[in-house]
Amino acid sequence: MKTTDKAQAQKELDEIKNRVKELEKIINAPEVDKNKEMSDFLFEMFNKCEQRFTGEKEFTFYKGKEWIYQQDYKNGRLWVRYPLVWQVFEEKFELNYQQIKDFITSWIETNTEWKGLTPMYLYILSVP
Repeated sequence: MKTTDKAQAQKELDEIKNRVKELEKIINAPEVDKNKEMSDFLFEMFNKCEQRFTGEKEFTFYKGKEWIYQQDYKNGRLWVRYPLVWQVFEEKFELNYQQIKDFITSWIETNTEWKGLTPMYLYILSVP
């Protein structure tokens, strides 16, 4: 075997070993439970909120001066602030509209006493 053949063989072997290390790292990485992470996010958001009665059959949850959620039993809606909650599910968790709606519905029914509310987002534009 020539020296150049050995050098090429060593280079290929090193590349294979590096790829094996990368694959082992992926395999040995701890599993992330996406549903738990999403649930923890909603719990965190709810725990930071202050509830206020804001209308007939309507409660609004605020974080400081910004509203986060609004229970609208009159219209059967749970309004969710788009940039603070809904958009996180789109971007961080890579869910589509229906998946977000289904997850929030399930989470609300499991973790609160709220029934019969359909989650929808409300996007508010700031006007100067």
